[in-house]
Amino acid sequence: MIVEFNYNPILEDFNKNRTLKIPAIMKILENAGTKHTDAVGDNILDSSNKGLTWILTDWYVEIKSCPTYGDKILSKTWSQFTTTTFGCARDFELYANEKLAAIASTRWVLLDLKTERPTKIDREWFTIYQSEDKSVFDNPRLPKTETVTEYLSEKAEFIYKVSRTRIETTEEGLTVYMEVIVNYGCDIVKCLTDFKKKTKREIENLTAMNVESIEIVAKGIQLPEEEEK
Repeated sequence: MIVEFNYNPILEDFNKNRTLKIPAIMKILENAGTKHTDAVGDNILDSSNKGLTWILTDWYVEIKSCPTYGDKILSKTWSQFTTTTFGCARDFELYANEKLAAIASTRWVLLDLKTERPTKIDREWFTIYQSEDKSVFDNPRLPKTETVTEYLSEKAEFIYKVSRTRIETTEEGLTVYMEVIVNYGCDIVKCLTDFKKKTKREIENLTAMNVESIEIVAKGIQLPEEEEK
């Protein structure tokens, strides 16, 4: 069963450059998935009352072209027929004016609320969801993704490596904490200050999410290797 979901964006869904915000794209895909679960009688409230709930463990979204203001937006979703003992997958396609704009895949586990542990997914679920033998990605294993902070760190010449990153979401926005090893000879204070400003700007531009705070700590200095005599 492939479920279609038409979405009419509102003004707050768009960036100033008229492109659809990433959180809005995620919302469209989530609503399409909810429409599917409701259609087969597996809505969240009923599942919780039965002592079970679906837990999202992984997202991977590939945006081919960002929808813009005025586009007609349609999303399609289906449950994949393939699965592991404790996990299953749901895929998505997002269209703007009938042109494929994004694809996505999610991974889910079925949680027993009493034991608070994943429970085996019976084949009955595939019948309920009328699962499809179809995937938006050729490889069933989702690729490893980089965060914006990891990407920017690789481009920053003064950073030797990132030893730790923590990103949390609060009601006010994102909080970012990083520990880095810096290269010998750099102006640590200036480099970290400039990097914090750039990271905040890039995260807010790419995700349209507010960055409440960024803390970047230099935990060590990488010395240059000694020249061979």
